[in-house]
Amino acid sequence: MKGVLKYQLVILFVIVQFFLDLLTKIYDNQNTSLVLGIKLAKLVFLFLFLGILWKEKSLVQVKLYVFLISAFLIGQGLLFYHKTVDLSQVLLATKELVLLLFPFIFWNFLLKLPKDDKSYKQLQTVFEIFILIIVISTVVGIFFPTPFLKTYGGTIRFGTMGLVNKSVTASYFYITALSYFYQKQPKGTKYKIGFALTLISSLFVGTKAIYLFVFLLGIYHIVNRKYYTRKIFYSALLGGIAIGVFYYEYLLNQFKYVFDVLYNVYIDVGFLSAITSIRDQRFVENTSFYSEHWTFLNYLFGGRIVGQALFELSIFDIFVFFGILGGLYYLFTAYKLILNAKKDQKKCFFKISLATVFFVSIFAGQFFINISAITIVLLGFFFILNEKEENL
Repeated sequence: MKGVLKYQLVILFVIVQFFLDLLTKIYDNQNTSLVLGIKLAKLVFLFLFLGILWKEKSLVQVKLYVFLISAFLIGQGLLFYHKTVDLSQVLLATKELVLLLFPFIFWNFLLKLPKDDKSYKQLQTVFEIFILIIVISTVVGIFFPTPFLKTYGGTIRFGTMGLVNKSVTASYFYITALSYFYQKQPKGTKYKIGFALTLISSLFVGTKAIYLFVFLLGIYHIVNRKYYTRKIFYSALLGGIAIGVFYYEYLLNQFKYVFDVLYNVYIDVGFLSAITSIRDQRFVENTSFYSEHWTFLNYLFGGRIVGQALFELSIFDIFVFFGILGGLYYLFTAYKLILNAKKDQKKCFFKISLATVFFVSIFAGQFFINISAITIVLLGFFFILNEKEENL
């Protein structure tokens, strides 16, 4: 398949996925047939990527696929043997297996794209336009708040995410967009403006994952620029502390407004439940549930029980699906594959950003299994990887 056509396929995939996600947002996942059709459409692209790689003998990580599929069959086989799950649940788990393999297939496809500057820039332009659309729609949601643009629908919880269909997808979108524009800033004023607008709008989304990433990015910026060696840094720090002391009540009230629901959770059940959005309680419940239904081999090879809710802690969901052996192999291969994409470049910022996304995903959840989120993240890191790293 010609290089230009490969780029066009990726561009088509990004555009189609955006409109499909927009449809799910419009219909609020109420139309079952539509949701099923959208999922099938995404799977069509997945198998197209896989088929092209296979035809061109460019498919790598075959051992990984064989191992993970084997772990899946062992885990599901044990559950089926003990009548914990039925055939319909195994089939639903198979769908999740395909989703978990998508990141490797899509990243492999991106790395096999030829060095075509024109096509590469077209794909990059589509990516930037996509960011611009989401940022603008988020800003519109700030000034004209409607349930359609809010992060948490019709609830009183603070946040607007524009045209993104899920709050978790919005988190990964803004994390990726901020990483992308941050590294592109030395390239020109438009990228500095793009970073500033993206940063400001991200603060209105209202998800903890974004705030955590912005905090970590701020630390990286301070350390990388060595601001801690300058007097002005400590003057600004003391000024910030003074403002915090003098305006404590006002800032506390603003915090309660932004995190109203989570603040109430903190009052009712504690700090850990508040910062994890009650995922700590789900973790205890799921751990207890799986310990009752798993055998020793399930701990090694996994055994996802579809009827049980996800942990929504990405790494733990991987371990549930593939077990300790499969989970470690999955995560190690994913990290190694991305880091070794270009061995000739240090890519300090790239590595730190990747590690940060992995860290944030522990708390945000639904990372590896969310095609929309993983597509944006991998595209963003693909561009970051191919940019000449400046002294940021």
